[in-house]
Amino acid sequence: LTMPLGTRFIAYSGFLSLLVATSEAWLQRQHSYPTSSALLESKNVFSFEVSYDGRISKIEIEEDESILAAIERSGTIPDVPSDCRRGNCLTCAGIHEPGSQKNALKRDGDGLSPHMSRELEERGHILLCSSYVTEDGLKLKLGSHHRAWDEMYRQRLEDDSTRLLGLEAVAKAMRLRSEANVEQWTEETETLLENSGEK
Repeated sequence: LTMPLGTRFIAYSGFLSLLVATSEAWLQRQHSYPTSSALLESKNVFSFEVSYDGRISKIEIEEDESILAAIERSGTIPDVPSDCRRGNCLTCAGIHEPGSQKNALKRDGDGLSPHMSRELEERGHILLCSSYVTEDGLKLKLGSHHRAWDEMYRQRLEDDSTRLLGLEAVAKAMRLRSEANVEQWTEETETLLENSGEK
């Protein structure tokens, strides 16, 4: 009794599928591994409230789901501001509303430097893409990205200490350029002295 090669392959692959299914069922019974539906049922689910453009929504969120992902999944705020999804751009920034349970929030690994991340938190900003809910009672106001950007970037560039650092950096760059090109520096300096009448 010889079977054609194609028939042998089909019979062999069918046997392997049956063996794998039987092994999985046996392991399930022996070790009481939870099924995927049981895993889903065992996740903690919380609710939080968000307001944006005059709309207030109550949203359910799983413990391992980012706030941004939960808002998008719910579909209640289709135009929620977001961009990089790594905690760098500040586009998804929100703030606590009055009465919010601030301890119901867990921040997890935004893409900012530790100093900027700490300052962002101290100023009350929350990056939705890298924050999670740990219990009920969180109330957030979305759309504070312009304020967050202004506080974290623009205001830094306009204060006196930052301007002084900028001037020091320019002076150092000019000095290093001059040290690397002494002949050119000498010519430029002599020309400046001649034009000013101080030579």
